[in-house]
Amino acid sequence: MMSSSTTEYGIEYPDFDEIIKVCKKKIEEKFPNYKNSWKDEFTPISFWEKRLKGEIEEIFSAKSPKEYAKEIPDAINILAMMYTNVVKKCTVCEKSIIEWHSLDGNIVCLECYLG
Repeated sequence: MMSSSTTEYGIEYPDFDEIIKVCKKKIEEKFPNYKNSWKDEFTPISFWEKRLKGEIEEIFSAKSPKEYAKEIPDAINILAMMYTNVVKKCTVCEKSIIEWHSLDGNIVCLECYLG
């Protein structure tokens, strides 16, 4: 059962520990099909936009709380993958990366990938 946590200042947080557990389970279930493709290959921002919109549509087409709970972790995972990659810096020039590529296993920006 999900519960929130409260700080000494009265701020209530969602049950991130439970959310993380559910999200990791979803990734593990899908791993045989997708592997770690979210971090290894050319991934234009338009790809992420399409994936996220699809996941959001699935959430809002849910007919019950159980279906909502089943669909929401997929959107959280997409956002987490985007966040994980977008805060990374190019391993060559150190600039922030929006659309990334893999060059010899390292995440690089388009300019360094082509350069």
